[in-house]
Amino acid sequence: MRTFFISAIILFTALSFIAQWRKPQSSPAGKTMLTWVTDDNPARREQMALFREFCVAKGRPDIDIKLDPTNAGMDKVVVQSVGGVGPDLFDMYERGQLVSYHDAGILEDLTDTANRRGFGLDILWPALRDAATVDGRQYSMPTNCASTALFYNKDLFDKLGVPYPKGDWTWDEFVETAKRLTRRKADGRGYESYGVMGYGIEECIWQAGGRFFSDDGTKCVLDSPEAVAGARFYHDLQYRHHVMPTAAEESAMSSAGGWGTGSLNYFMGGHIGMIVSGRFAVIQWRKYPNLRIGVAPMPHGREHANRLLWRSTGVNVRGKNKDASMLFAEFLASEPYNRNINSGGDGLSAIPRYADTPEFRFDPRFPNETDNALWIEQMKHSKGLEMTPYASPFITQTITDGQRDLIRSGKVDPETAMKTAARKINALIQRNIERDPVVRERYLADRAVKTGGANP
Repeated sequence: MRTFFISAIILFTALSFIAQWRKPQSSPAGKTMLTWVTDDNPARREQMALFREFCVAKGRPDIDIKLDPTNAGMDKVVVQSVGGVGPDLFDMYERGQLVSYHDAGILEDLTDTANRRGFGLDILWPALRDAATVDGRQYSMPTNCASTALFYNKDLFDKLGVPYPKGDWTWDEFVETAKRLTRRKADGRGYESYGVMGYGIEECIWQAGGRFFSDDGTKCVLDSPEAVAGARFYHDLQYRHHVMPTAAEESAMSSAGGWGTGSLNYFMGGHIGMIVSGRFAVIQWRKYPNLRIGVAPMPHGREHANRLLWRSTGVNVRGKNKDASMLFAEFLASEPYNRNINSGGDGLSAIPRYADTPEFRFDPRFPNETDNALWIEQMKHSKGLEMTPYASPFITQTITDGQRDLIRSGKVDPETAMKTAARKINALIQRNIERDPVVRERYLADRAVKTGGANP
């Protein structure tokens, strides 16, 4: 899996002179200025102000921080970092980005400092611990998280006389509710409303008891009966039950007048009964105080499973301000920062002790948000996207996404799609083990551990 970024280092080094043209301005006299590559979310202003207060409390009033949202692309971060002018801190989404930055050699190992200063893995939600690590070492500090759940539009439920979801429910119960929320237009051409939008194939596969990879990562198992059953459920939501728009139907919705330009607009407009999302969507809902929203758990098949969503921050191993950067990583584990995440709706604190509190369960500033306890419960069933150590996560994800899209477009049946994905990924894994020295070395080392040093 390391082939792309390791081989690309040569190119990045050759191009690093370009990064010199974008070198940040010098810090003001007497100040250590950290550069943080992240999204330009208004909440970041509040978080930077909290960090400055944190620095003062720690006896470091000389430390300041600024955003750099224009260089958030992975290629820019890597090129600039290899050239010695990269940001001090940069955000990552999904573990594939973390692993790729690690393989590019630009992530600082936080493990020892984190354990010594109280922001190690043990304070995180269990589901986040793998997300922050490579080979058992901590290379990032999660900044927030969320597990997927179902937001539902109470106005549409009331209009159609459908009871609100209550507590744990099965696939069958979910489908029946979604059917009652799905209505065709009066002329029979298209749909006035759909029961659900945004249900992911990953959740379907996990909820059916399926997996993407074997425990040792040497084999893609998407062709298993369980994974195929999950893909079938994903297909059936669109083509058998007709409760979730197909790709073609969603495209038609986008071009139709009055439907807005995205799934959140469809939902707010009363055309979608339920939408799968993380708690981050709360930021959007709060802009519309008359919107009546509820939250329900994801339904389950054989198993309970939700997709883990998260953001984390890494420290540039080549950064000029590592001590100050480590203080920022420590700040991300502080109570003020995590309370800001919870109250601002930007997901959920990555640290359970700051999330499972009376203040989070009910915030009087937002009296309509009565389902906050559900976000805590859903974290128990959250799962990160599966990976193999023997292939690039971007390539394996491209393969699975391609087959998902074929299912969604109705061009390939679920069994064929899953068998094709497994075949392609397993061929990729085998080819990497045979031809890539780094991958083969990793494979042999893993095998030696499993066999107690015997020849594999």
